Amino acid sequence: MSSNKAPSDLIKEINQKDSTKLNHVDPKEKNPLPSAEDVQQERLHQDLLNGVSQFDPSRLSHAKTKQRHILPDTGTIADERQHQSHMGNIAQFKRTSLKRTESQEKGCLPSQEVIVQEKTEAELRDRIGTFNKEQLKPTATEEKGVLPSPGDIQHEKVEVELRERIGSFSKGELHHAQTEVKNVLPSEQDIQHEKVEVELRERIGSFSKGELHHAQTEVKSVLPSEQDIQHEKVEVELRERIGSFSKGELHHAQTEVKNVLPSEQDIGQEKQEQELKNSISSFKRASLKHTETQEKNPLPPSEAIQQEKKETELRSSIEGFPKGQLKKAETTEKNPLPTKEEIAAEKAGK
Repeated sequence: MSSNKAPSDLIKEINQKDSTKLNHVDPKEKNPLPSAEDVQQERLHQDLLNGVSQFDPSRLSHAKTKQRHILPDTGTIADERQHQSHMGNIAQFKRTSLKRTESQEKGCLPSQEVIVQEKTEAELRDRIGTFNKEQLKPTATEEKGVLPSPGDIQHEKVEVELRERIGSFSKGELHHAQTEVKNVLPSEQDIQHEKVEVELRERIGSFSKGELHHAQTEVKSVLPSEQDIQHEKVEVELRERIGSFSKGELHHAQTEVKNVLPSEQDIGQEKQEQELKNSISSFKRASLKHTETQEKNPLPPSEAIQQEKKETELRSSIEGFPKGQLKKAETTEKNPLPTKEEIAAEKAGK
């Protein structure tokens, strides 16, 4: 319905109307023009179609394809059977048939102290064997009757009492104790650490202090950052809340132990896999037949090529259309207002 009112009067009437009664209109753009990417893609597609139409199929070489169905060999099947039997034996094994055993350490190696003492004794024997007796000087021995001191007498009394107590001691009062012999040998890390320490001592002993440079030390007191302080506050608040937490506010919860059994689908799938393995193990390669595959490259029909050419021509005509020939047009927005009859009918409908 058209109206001959001025635009200003129409705007006033529109502003006086209730905007809640208006209906939403979704404008749709019709006949959209293709973008530059669509045009470029269409050109590439057209070039491809032109190349396909001009292609000579006689240049193609015939190729025969062979279909190979690789089956597991006898070794793989035997390993799979052995693995299945092994897993079955493990599942059927009874732990109650095992016997407890105690390990005994045999062949104890000498400790580091014993090795050092042995080396010292060997060095002493070598030095005694190579000692020159002619270097000794004659000395006159004098016999002196030294009497024991009070401390030696007291020590002797204590030893006598200890011997008497040991002789009268009853072995039945002793408790059986099992001794363990531990012979800790130095590990590779200890040996390496010892070597490093020896090298450091040698380097420190031969180090020249004259090569040192004077350095001035600065005492820096690193203060915590804002993030550290904030993190510390959060931790303190958490500790206070945990310390003041009342266990009486907790509600009792009952736990349920669920034993998930396999579903029927899982059991059926397991049976299918087992049957498939059995069929593969008993499969005979001699029953296979030789097949030859033929490669087919379907080209588009002439109708599709003709339709594609028409679309290409249409796009090229749209792209080459001269915009300068278009005339400027002014659009007028018309918003028809309802008549009195329509308003009365609307009110009567309510």
